[in-house]
Amino acid sequence: MQREPSNWQVYFDRRNTIIGRVCRDVEERLQQRGKGPRVPKDDDVFGPLSEATAIAVAQGDYDLAVDLFHRVFDVVGRYEDPPDYVLHKGAPTFNVGVAYLRNYDFRAAMHYFQVAENETNTTYSGTNHDIYQDHLFDRNFWATVDATSAGTAYPNKLYEELWGKPLDATAAKADWAKLTPDSKLLYIITTAERIRYRQLADLAPRCRDSESLKLAYWNLSADIARLVETEARNRSTSKDAKTLLAMLSQGFKTVGLGDLSKYVQNLHDNVYKVKEGPTYNAHFKTIMGIVRDATRPRMDRIGHAVYLLGATRNQVAHSVDQSLILYQDISAAQDVTDLLFALANLDGWAK
Repeated sequence: MQREPSNWQVYFDRRNTIIGRVCRDVEERLQQRGKGPRVPKDDDVFGPLSEATAIAVAQGDYDLAVDLFHRVFDVVGRYEDPPDYVLHKGAPTFNVGVAYLRNYDFRAAMHYFQVAENETNTTYSGTNHDIYQDHLFDRNFWATVDATSAGTAYPNKLYEELWGKPLDATAAKADWAKLTPDSKLLYIITTAERIRYRQLADLAPRCRDSESLKLAYWNLSADIARLVETEARNRSTSKDAKTLLAMLSQGFKTVGLGDLSKYVQNLHDNVYKVKEGPTYNAHFKTIMGIVRDATRPRMDRIGHAVYLLGATRNQVAHSVDQSLILYQDISAAQDVTDLLFALANLDGWAK
């Protein structure tokens, strides 16, 4: 007596059937296309893949979308033979980037978005297409920033408290646009990671203090602190300062707030003197309290924020200290990363 296939077997058989048919349809178009250089019309060759990917993403089956891409590109590899046979692959590489983005694999997503950008610029010779300004990226990434960072889900309250506006897509894109090329990609990746880590903490609140999430926030703090340091050095008038605190204490004497460097140096030399974990932990709540205190003068609030940037960077850059409040307390880590994102608005304090 023959056994009926299990539901799981039927499920996997159907997935394999979908992948097989898409590969077959794309291969038929590859055969019809024949040899030649890349052309925009190559999007039609990948039409079956684009349609199947769109359906998979719409259904939340991101793994299927990724599998479809890689299986089809195995077929493509048998046909492409540069320089005689080269395809324009902008559409499928962008689409798989969306699938990776929705599946929270941000590094893979940005990799394929950049591949799509290069494909477009190569095919449309003479253009300078910026994938991060494209309307499709706008819809798939910046719209998520609006829905989460500026909405009721995961707003950056420190950004709004310091600058008087929400960190919505408009504000984030404006801050991003003023970054140097060294920091643009890191800003997008860390923005996505910030949203994802908030989701993880909320999805399983009793597990929000897992070692994995603590380490994730530690690395996020290090990444965004490095980004702000990179941009601050670009604007600093002190190009020879070797450490971040030295640069902050020397290179911002004539900004709109006044002598910010003098203020930061006084905090370090005479008030907090943060040099290691215990002093960081001892003064953290006091410093954050002043940053949040709307009754304080702006120099007090922003000066303390900038000082905390330097102190945090020194703590997270070289090693993992599990005794630090940023590791022990997820709420503290969220506050610090939000503050660092606020300081990525360099015009707010370094201009």
